[in-house]
Amino acid sequence: MTVPAGSPSTTVDDSPSTSVSAPSTTIDDSPSTSVSAPSTTIDDSPSTTTASLPAAFTDTYASAGGSVTVTSTGTDVVLGSVSAAPGFAARIHDQAWDRIRVEFDGGDVDSRIEVRLNDGRIRVRVD
Repeated sequence: MTVPAGSPSTTVDDSPSTSVSAPSTTIDDSPSTSVSAPSTTIDDSPSTTTASLPAAFTDTYASAGGSVTVTSTGTDVVLGSVSAAPGFAARIHDQAWDRIRVEFDGGDVDSRIEVRLNDGRIRVRVD
């Protein structure tokens, strides 16, 4: 096509004038969470409970039928002596490290004295 002289000139550029660039994206695929194992301390030493023992003693206990004398070291009881009252006969029923039992027979009347070491305590029963 011919353009008359003195007319403005126009140039057509058929090449694309838009430039497109891909967006910039950075992907970090390394783990972002850190996990620590819980801290656990195991004490496998045996646990012991210390109970206080009764103090050592020697004592006499009396009933209607007689009396007994008992000695203890705190870990056992030992029968020292037995004395029956007049009209009564004494019979040792138990004599172990943790229990002493003496019964007194008086015919119509009976009585008993029992001394026990139980759970670290001395228990006395007089009937």
